[in-house]
Amino acid sequence: MVLSDEQFTRLEHAAESTKPEGLGLGLSIVREIADMHSASLHFERLTKGGVRAELMIDRLATKDPEKKINE
Repeated sequence: MVLSDEQFTRLEHAAESTKPEGLGLGLSIVREIADMHSASLHFERLTKGGVRAELMIDRLATKDPEKKINE
């Protein structure tokens, strides 16, 4: 599916679903998670149709740069 310019722009501000069976919660939940973690959410149109969503969350810093977070 190829999104129109209007549909693509709505991704940045979508608050309700455009699908008849949709609840309109998906992107709202993702945005809330991104905001809670000071993350960024970006969308990119794919040349063959569709959209790529990227959620970037910074990794937590540790006092010891050699120590892994999960240790």
